[in-house]
Amino acid sequence: MSMTRWPRSIGAGMSEKTENRERSFRAFFSNTLVQSLVLVTVIYWSLAIFVPGRFLIEIVTMALIGMFAVVIYRWAPVSFADLAEGRSGGRPQLMVGIVSLALSSIGILLWTLVWRYTGYPDWMIVSPFLGFMRLWSVGGAFLMVMSPSTFVSVSLPNNWRWVVLVVAVIACVFGFIAGSMYGEGIPDLPARFTPGSN
Repeated sequence: MSMTRWPRSIGAGMSEKTENRERSFRAFFSNTLVQSLVLVTVIYWSLAIFVPGRFLIEIVTMALIGMFAVVIYRWAPVSFADLAEGRSGGRPQLMVGIVSLALSSIGILLWTLVWRYTGYPDWMIVSPFLGFMRLWSVGGAFLMVMSPSTFVSVSLPNNWRWVVLVVAVIACVFGFIAGSMYGEGIPDLPARFTPGSN
């Protein structure tokens, strides 16, 4: 019974791929950014064991609003300056997308805060304002996706228009399905979400 032997070139290639994979794995987890993300995750869930969720939600929400405000402060002047000079592609498009996403996120977060502190009124859940803010989020994300090659060499796929169309159709279909589930009103909030509950 003879045993099949792999050619040396194939064995060397497999060994090289394994070494490259291990090297990439070590480099990934030795990256300071990755370590910072892991540290923040560990700290958050360690606090979540002892701190009630409602306090963590409020703290993180305030921090998120603050960071989005910093994003707007940092990038809005650049965006306005580029637009005032008649620029519309590349960096200006990316900056406008970032600012739009930050603005809409602040609007949604503030609306949610007001909703909680005013006793969870039903009309705020189905207000068109939320849809408008999310429309701005979609627009901001779309501008960011459609402005490649700004900092890195990335090109859009040739079928990107079909991808956008399919995503839009799916969003509309599921949006109508989800909206029809509410009927004329909205479901009653669970007891744990009512004011004063733990």
